[in-house]
Amino acid sequence: MIVWGALTNTSIAGLFLGGILPGLMIGVAQLALNVGYVRRYQVPVRRRASLVELARSSKDGLLAAGIPVVIIGGITLGLVTPTEAAVIAVLYALALGTLVYRELNLSKVLDASTDTVRLCSLSLFSLVGAAIFGYLISFYQIPPKLMAGVDISDPVMLLLVMTAVMLVIGTFMDSLPAMAIMAPIFQPLAMQAGVHPVQFGVIGVMALGLGLITPPMVSA
Repeated sequence: MIVWGALTNTSIAGLFLGGILPGLMIGVAQLALNVGYVRRYQVPVRRRASLVELARSSKDGLLAAGIPVVIIGGITLGLVTPTEAAVIAVLYALALGTLVYRELNLSKVLDASTDTVRLCSLSLFSLVGAAIFGYLISFYQIPPKLMAGVDISDPVMLLLVMTAVMLVIGTFMDSLPAMAIMAPIFQPLAMQAGVHPVQFGVIGVMALGLGLITPPMVSA
């Protein structure tokens, strides 16, 4: 959502808040699917956790739950920028891992940093190619031509078509370069059709995310 907001000048705090309800709906759907699967195929289940075990697990995870609170809460309240929130979250996680949980040492931190640099490098190379493609799209004025030629009299149908396209694109391309290519094209169309930027941003991120976990190509 941060990448989508940066690409389309959409409020990142608004995107975070707009994603709460869809996220809850996805979580409930996954719970219902798991319960139905377990009951249908008689999957062996573990014994129910006791209150003591639940309290211990909640206590262990309570401090770690502060990381998303720092990121989402800080950005939503306007206290920090997304970059500042990321830095604070990293420092907070390092402090927890070294001082509280005592599971991190210098060697593990260096290994994690190396893996992070590798993953970010792959994403950045993809974004460079997508940015070049996006520049060509803007140079040849493709979004205005699409707005002039696309029928926006039915916003619902337009949303369905754009969502389907992003879902298909997401099955073959990583979400970050797909956003860099599709967001500048579809966002003006959605706004011209009267769709709120935050609403369309949430729809776009969810469509690309679902495409990312859909065959033939899925996230490793």
